[in-house]
Amino acid sequence: MSLELLSLVGEALRGARWHQPLARDLGVAGVTMRRWLNGTSPLPADLTDRLRGTIRRRRRLLTEAMRRLRSDTRS
Repeated sequence: MSLELLSLVGEALRGARWHQPLARDLGVAGVTMRRWLNGTSPLPADLTDRLRGTIRRRRRLLTEAMRRLRSDTRS
């Protein structure tokens, strides 16, 4: 995985200030995320799988939110 792809996924999931929220999602410290991004620590081999899991969880939450918004009759 490239840092460019990590940044793309991070921003897509968590917006412009994605570093700390994505670190929490992945169960790592913010300093770990910063080390990955500045190249002082290597990206873990399982990062792609972990990001896929995070995307799946967020997708489930967003799907449920959309379902509830569609069924909200107060609007």
